[in-house]
Amino acid sequence: MAEVQPAGAEITESDVVFECPQCGKSLAIDRRGSGLTIACPGCQTVVRVPIPHDVKLQQAVQTLASLAGNGSVEELTDALKMSESKVMELATNLSELTAQRRELEKLRKEQAERVAKLRSEFTSIQESLDRISFILEESAG
Repeated sequence: MAEVQPAGAEITESDVVFECPQCGKSLAIDRRGSGLTIACPGCQTVVRVPIPHDVKLQQAVQTLASLAGNGSVEELTDALKMSESKVMELATNLSELTAQRRELEKLRKEQAERVAKLRSEFTSIQESLDRISFILEESAG
């Protein structure tokens, strides 16, 4: 099992460096630990070690190499079609999520404007109450 580098240990090119999402502690682990779940030494939260993009690419290349060595042209063609299909699906999802994000950002902006207006109105009301209170104190005195 790959272990988290102890504090002060030298970080190498073969390490994956990431932060604990709970406490923000910077963590480093050998690439062999990519994808594993570990306990953060800072807060003991169970954290999944991210898989670097180059490791994902290397895994894909190894898969294709094994198919090329053991598979037929038809298998490779099928794998390519599946990959293309997945890319199209992900592109569609990205487009939908981008549109949703724009809409949510628009709603967030509208809400922020409403909150600012309410703050202004509450400030005005508080100032009026303060004036009324002052007038009442003066007339009672």
